[in-house]
Amino acid sequence: MTEKKTIRALEEAYRAVFQHLLVHNRKPSTFEEYRIAYAKLCDFYIRHRVSSYDPVVSEMFRRYILRQHENGMLSLNYRRLCIRLSVYVDNYFAGRILTARNADSRIAERYCKLSLMDYEPSAHYRQMLDDYSRYLSLSMSGAKAGYRAGKAKLLLCYMEENGKAGLKDLSVADLADFYASAVASGESYTALKSHIDMFLEYSGRGDLSGGISMKVRKNHEILPAFTVPEVNMMLLSLDRETDEGKRDFAMIMIASCTGIRGCDIVSITLDDADLERKTVSFRQKKTGVRVTLPITDQAAAATADYIRSGRPETASTTLFVSHRYPYGAIPHISSVFYPIMQKAGIDKTKGDKKGFHSFRRMLGGLLLESGTDFPLISQILGHSDTSTVARYMPFGRESLEICVMDFPSMGDGKEAGS
Repeated sequence: MTEKKTIRALEEAYRAVFQHLLVHNRKPSTFEEYRIAYAKLCDFYIRHRVSSYDPVVSEMFRRYILRQHENGMLSLNYRRLCIRLSVYVDNYFAGRILTARNADSRIAERYCKLSLMDYEPSAHYRQMLDDYSRYLSLSMSGAKAGYRAGKAKLLLCYMEENGKAGLKDLSVADLADFYASAVASGESYTALKSHIDMFLEYSGRGDLSGGISMKVRKNHEILPAFTVPEVNMMLLSLDRETDEGKRDFAMIMIASCTGIRGCDIVSITLDDADLERKTVSFRQKKTGVRVTLPITDQAAAATADYIRSGRPETASTTLFVSHRYPYGAIPHISSVFYPIMQKAGIDKTKGDKKGFHSFRRMLGGLLLESGTDFPLISQILGHSDTSTVARYMPFGRESLEICVMDFPSMGDGKEAGS
């Protein structure tokens, strides 16, 4: 049995909440739920070394609870319960009457959600982050320095929420808990660890970087692919009378017949596209392997039309360019592709992994259904491991019907084969 954690200064407020629940005839299970929420609040105060009521700490507690829920570590019911209890405590110390509906908790939760979107660490941690950003900017571009500093900010916010006064208080166990929380919220462990290791080395805590070894489970989920009707919807939504429409039409045509990655299609040059032979040849950024892929007559014609009458005059050598001055290379495919999806009425929600890469999965699925062998599919898509193909195979009803086994008739109730 774990020791009950409590803060004497909060007990008075909790007793008032307890009486409030009694007056409104709450169920026994509700009292137990509030007791658990109160224990969480006390534990948070203890970790922050605060022994008396502090509205700032209560606000931090609500942000912490929301993060716990986002990371899948707290149910929706307990998220609401913990926030409601903390607001009850705030109202008690502010001299307000505890109400049954407690609309204040909903207001506080909305406020916390907004503040989480732009959460900033305290002045002490902010100074550490600014110094690190300046250090990074000496050796890399501003965008890259900002990205790496953003990963360090995740760690600093985690430390502040868990009552750490500085990096000297950070332990290997704390770091492991941070990685577990970050991975649960969608961060890549391998990528995040490389950024955090750099920050720890810079901050003089390089001794922590080698103490963590998390086993990363390979993702085997089948990822979403575009359907042929969805591709047609995108193509029909484009205005091919405009320069941008011609560019986007050619990009989608090439992506549909080659499965090219987004990072590659924005990097291929005019010389990479041989429209007479109807091929594109380029070095894949992910694997470093140079591939030559055939394109359809329609894709070649659309690309030629874009080069002749849609592509602006520019010094850039990339085939597809931004149509905003100075007409350079497209920085990232999502900047031009997500608006196309939206215009075509294709739903895109956070975390659904539907994007430009879905053309790749569509092509892989079509090749598989046509009977193409895995090694050839891997060669076309540029995979170094044939097992990778399995994640690109979105099986439909027709594909699954092939796998259905024909069981012998049960007849008069006797087991088959008896």
